[in-house]
Amino acid sequence: MAPAVVSAEGWSRSGSFSLEETAEIRESLASAPPTSENGWDFSSRESEWVALDAFERSRPGKQPPAPASFQLPSGSSVEQLFALIAFAEAPRGRYDAIHHGAKVKPGKKPSQMTLAEIYTWIDRTPGQLHAIGNFQIIPSTLLNLQKRLGLPDATRFSRETQNRMAALLISDAGYQRVAAGRITRAAFMDNLARIWAGLPLASGKSAYHGYAGNRATITRAFFGQQMERIFGSGKPPVPSASPAPQAKTVSADWTKLGK
Repeated sequence: MAPAVVSAEGWSRSGSFSLEETAEIRESLASAPPTSENGWDFSSRESEWVALDAFERSRPGKQPPAPASFQLPSGSSVEQLFALIAFAEAPRGRYDAIHHGAKVKPGKKPSQMTLAEIYTWIDRTPGQLHAIGNFQIIPSTLLNLQKRLGLPDATRFSRETQNRMAALLISDAGYQRVAAGRITRAAFMDNLARIWAGLPLASGKSAYHGYAGNRATITRAFFGQQMERIFGSGKPPVPSASPAPQAKTVSADWTKLGK
């Protein structure tokens, strides 16, 4: 049977995100803890969940996909990056994807859950894998992104929320810097690979290769071909972004991902 093509449907309507917002967050030096309606303690969960990072990355999210099944959608370069990352991480479940290694699934689809509900599921299911959503975000990263975006616990993990989080990770990887010619595309690809285990480094291996069998799910050649299709031979243009709520600032000592 021919492999199913990853559809472009929905990518151009995949929710608002703003690279201006990500730049503002990354450049901010002031401290402004997010509102937490349900009282989650960021400080305790930060140390607890960061300690579990190696475990959460210990198994690939799925079997390597067939390159012929990927169809690059139309839209901005960021939307196309979303599609490529999702292909390497969660092409079937998309925004409702749960790591296949999670034996106990949430009671709702991820895109219908609040962040607080996701945290409750994580706390109630120790010892299993919790990567979630279109970009297979692990618990410590989810907490990091919530804090940096200033999102209340009652925020729904919707398509829009997931895209805002992914846009911030792409910014962490150096999107604005590669657009300005301050880093090479190869360096940008490596930075993306340090965030998403399914993407390969220049070596062809996942940055997390060796964590109990973890591996890249696409080849570096395929990765490079798609980046060439997305950005062409020149610099990737920074797309115009839809208005987004003003982001809250974050303390300077918060570790930026992709470094």
